[in-house]
Amino acid sequence: MGADSTSYEADVVKSGATGFPEAVAHLRDVTNALELAHNAKKDSAGNDDTGQAFKAKYDDAAAVTLKQVKTTARNISTVGNSAVNAVNTMSAVDRDSATNTSQINS
Repeated sequence: MGADSTSYEADVVKSGATGFPEAVAHLRDVTNALELAHNAKKDSAGNDDTGQAFKAKYDDAAAVTLKQVKTTARNISTVGNSAVNAVNTMSAVDRDSATNTSQINS
């Protein structure tokens, strides 16, 4: 689980979604906290809990939440990619027009 839990961060960085560093950092922190909780195997009183039913329920909840965090990170990456692609594919005429409009309005 450890290596996989941080792979989304590399995907986000490689995607060019650099406009979301706070969100990426937050998701990394949430993921790390989930992993710690997932591996703690303690009951609510702080005692070691070896009960299989408790462990299964706890592991399932942590796995579902971790999956949601990773999905959110991928969605951020997609939005970032879309924004980068939109800027990169803007035609020279559009860029010139935007520049000229800005100069006229100033």
